[in-house]
Amino acid sequence: MPLFGRKKQAIVDRATEPRDVPTLFPTFYADLLAAHGKPATPENTIALIERTALMVMTGGVKSWMEQMGEHERWRLFQERFDLGTVSPDRIPHVPDEMIDAVWAWDDGIHPMVRQMVNQKLPEFLGMYLDNSGDRLPTLADW
Repeated sequence: MPLFGRKKQAIVDRATEPRDVPTLFPTFYADLLAAHGKPATPENTIALIERTALMVMTGGVKSWMEQMGEHERWRLFQERFDLGTVSPDRIPHVPDEMIDAVWAWDDGIHPMVRQMVNQKLPEFLGMYLDNSGDRLPTLADW
């Protein structure tokens, strides 16, 4: 053990329940675009996926991990899912990978993940789509 400070603990997932929220790719995005009258182009789909990933990261995971004192887990989560470094072929799956990672973290977080996937994401992404044109801005446009 170091003279000053604590020995680093391993990051351990504690969840025992299997994921029971639907996967997002591809149906969630196609349905949301259609419901809000947006063209389901590859570019719009990727833009919506990027927006979803940012919402999952900043609107849910960040606050949950900070409230639970999981600062190292949050740092590692940010590194793993940094959209600026993720390969383009992986982008469509990043929100689902994020949800999988959070789901595995702890069974106690599952009710909040369910609410995020089933209510909050459709609601907030729907408002975003309603206030956007037919071409959604991608991360590169920001």
